[in-house]
Amino acid sequence: MSPRTRAAEATDIVLAVSGLTIEARSGPKAPPKRIVEDVSFEMRRGDVTAIVGESGSGKSTICLAILRILAANVDIVGGSIVFEGEDLTKMSENRLRAIRGQRIGIVLQDPLSSLDPVRKIGIQLTESRRLHGIDNRKSAQVWATQNLASLGFADPQAILKSYPLMLSGGMRQRVCVGIAYSAGPSLLLADEPTTALDVSLQGRLLRLILEQKEKYGTSVLLVSHDLAVVRNVADRVIVMYGGRALEAGPVAAVLGDPVSPYTRALMATVPTLAPRVRTDRLATIPLAANAGVSDGCPFSGRCSNEQPRCRKEMPPTVEHAPGHFYACWNPGEGGEA
Repeated sequence: MSPRTRAAEATDIVLAVSGLTIEARSGPKAPPKRIVEDVSFEMRRGDVTAIVGESGSGKSTICLAILRILAANVDIVGGSIVFEGEDLTKMSENRLRAIRGQRIGIVLQDPLSSLDPVRKIGIQLTESRRLHGIDNRKSAQVWATQNLASLGFADPQAILKSYPLMLSGGMRQRVCVGIAYSAGPSLLLADEPTTALDVSLQGRLLRLILEQKEKYGTSVLLVSHDLAVVRNVADRVIVMYGGRALEAGPVAAVLGDPVSPYTRALMATVPTLAPRVRTDRLATIPLAANAGVSDGCPFSGRCSNEQPRCRKEMPPTVEHAPGHFYACWNPGEGGEA
C-alpha cells in the first residue's frame, strides 16, 4: 500500500475509539464498577456500524461517552475517542459544545424525554442551526419547513407550531431525527431509536435515518437489539457483553460465520419463520451460575464452551479473517480452539 493510499484511508476515518474504559461510582466507600473495558473500533465516512448485545452490555454508555454526556457518577478512565482527528476525551467543554449538535448528532430511545415539553417544535428544530451560525431566524424557518416535508409531514407549518405532547410517538421521533441531522453532522449516534415505537413505524423511521444519512454523507453508529435490522442496514457490527467487545467485523462475516460462542447464542435466540419453530422451543441463553465472580471472560458461567481458564483470564483479541475479530479461549465452531 502506497503512502498516498494510507493517507487517504486515514482521512476517511471519522471515529477511532481505542481502549475505551469506563467506570461507575456507587458511593464514596464502594469500589467503582467497570462498565466498559478496553473497547476499540473505527468508523469510516458514510458507513453504518452497529453495536449489539443484551441490556447492560455497555452499548448506550459508549454513545454517551462519545458526546461526553455521561451521568455524574460515570467516568472515562482510560482510552481515547478520536473524532475527525481530535480526541474528545481531552477536549474542553467549550470546544465540545461546538461539536455537539453540529458535527455529531444523536437520536435517543425516548422521543418524549428528548424534546422540551414547553417549547414549540419549530424552536427546537431550528435551534442548532441558529446556535452554530448556519442560518438566521428567517432562513432557519425555511429550512425547517423543507426538512419536515422531507421527513414525511403533510403539514409542516402545523408541526412547527405544535408542542411535543401534541404529537404521536412516531411523529416526535421523526422530529428528533430532523434535529439530529439539522446541522449536517459527520456522525450520528442512534441509540435504539425505534424502541419506543410501534412495530409498524420502526421500519419507516430507520429508512428516514438512512435517507438522511445518504443526503448528508453521515456515518451512523446504531445501537440495537434487533439482529435482523442490523443485518439489513449495517456495514460492520460489534457484539458486546459485560462491557467487552467479544466479536467485531463486517456484518456478513460476523452474523454469517460467528466465532464467539456468545454471538452464536445471541443469534440462536432470534425467532424465525422456519417450520421447526412450530415444534421446537426458542433457544435461550442460560443464566450465569456464578454471576459476577469471573475475573476473565464476562460470558463465563453462561457459555457452553467454558474452560477453567475462562474465569481467570480475559482472552486476547484474535483476527479470524481480515477485519473480523473475536475474543474467546475456546470458540469451538468457526475459530481455532
